Amino acid sequence: MKVWPLIFLFCAAALAAISNQSLWIDEATTAWQAGLPTLKACWNQMIHDRGSELQMPLFMAYLWAWEKWIGSSEWLLRLSNLPWLLLGFGALLNALSELKKLRFGIFVVAALSPFLWFYLNEARPYIMQLGGTFLILAALCRLNSGLELSHASQRLWSAGLGAGMFLVCGSNLLGVIWLSAALASSLFILGPKRIWKWVKPFPVLWSVTFLAMLGLGVYFAWTLSLGARASGAAGTDFKNLLFVGYEFLGFSGLGPGRLEIRDNGLIALRPYAGILGIYAVVLGGVLWMAWRERGKFASQKILFWSAFFLAGAAASLLALGFLAHFRVLGRHFSPLIVAVLVWLGFGLAQLLNRPGAIPRILAALFIGFNLVSCLSLRLADRHRKDDYRGAAEIAKAASSSGKTVWWNADRFSALFYKVPIRSEISQGNVILINNVAANSLPDAPPDVVLVSKPDVYDSQNAVGQFLKNAKYLQRSTLPAFSVWERPTH
Repeated sequence: MKVWPLIFLFCAAALAAISNQSLWIDEATTAWQAGLPTLKACWNQMIHDRGSELQMPLFMAYLWAWEKWIGSSEWLLRLSNLPWLLLGFGALLNALSELKKLRFGIFVVAALSPFLWFYLNEARPYIMQLGGTFLILAALCRLNSGLELSHASQRLWSAGLGAGMFLVCGSNLLGVIWLSAALASSLFILGPKRIWKWVKPFPVLWSVTFLAMLGLGVYFAWTLSLGARASGAAGTDFKNLLFVGYEFLGFSGLGPGRLEIRDNGLIALRPYAGILGIYAVVLGGVLWMAWRERGKFASQKILFWSAFFLAGAAASLLALGFLAHFRVLGRHFSPLIVAVLVWLGFGLAQLLNRPGAIPRILAALFIGFNLVSCLSLRLADRHRKDDYRGAAEIAKAASSSGKTVWWNADRFSALFYKVPIRSEISQGNVILINNVAANSLPDAPPDVVLVSKPDVYDSQNAVGQFLKNAKYLQRSTLPAFSVWERPTH
């Protein structure tokens, strides 16, 4: 099959992954900042907040422009992911044009990757970073393919390599860790002489790339000096590492929703143990086939150094999570999913091309489970995102009828959905309550209270204790929200 039909089918799968569900906390924060009227205003807000958005310079500039030129609805904001994924994955499919069986296996695994489906459905920088990683891999494959490339082709793939490097780091500070691993493994695998042969013919291109990467390095050092960082609301423990593997290998759509796992931990997996266990067996067959036939995939040297430096990057990121007290999740390992997809794609390709019914059945089961996992992430109620849009509608309706509302949830999500929060310049009926002590709660009791993730927004249990003591009634629930009303008696 030619490249363009595969790219078209991949695009169709990617579009199917994108929904118009409510933005959740991180998305809404990013979207609100990107929605500010000028790039200067967006920049000033990022400096003021000193959150993770300040460490996503390329992504934030891109999303600000996208929001102005394309639109600000949930679906359109998430659609901003698609160009980067198509750029990188399309380049990889092109680079593997001589390896048609491997290319088809990687295509199927990527098109039905629950990880890709989930993050395509988030207006965050992870897919931009993935697109850059795919582009780097494509360029390395093509430049090192042994095929005779024209000067123009070599320059194009070299430019693709440089662009991929800039995308990986410019989209997110953590990309520096993963790019360092990719460059170090390339140096050990290819050697400095071969790499110099790529660089020498294009001094201007690589000088520009070097200056751009140096500029990003200086910029990130400056953001760190300001104290910019991701939320420290939760730390990292061994369960985070388990969840990374759970998410990377396609289990996420087959099991409970993230909110249930967040609330109940590993016990939330119990009702889904059967289907997760069967999939684990099928997945094990694909991984075993890839390992058994690894000699057809790459030399021992390539596999060793790639695994060594990628494992080093993962260990560094986990150590950073422990030391800096932030929760390391699968999205922070985004570039690593490319290696996982390629390995699974190779295993699937080997199964599809082996004689006999059992390998074909195993391959069909693997494809079927991943399809179900993807569709479940997209359609099942248990996988719905935090419903800030629905909560905002409740808050606005209550405020419009003259009721007082406590918003015990994320501030930026309220701003994005235009909840009339009371401030020094606004007399709205909605009062923001975030992690206050009991003696700091407003004196007048509210008519409606919207509560989300008490461990994050009510760490002292002031709101929870108030609701209990005043005998408020829980009227309804939304994903990640409970809605309480004052008793009428």
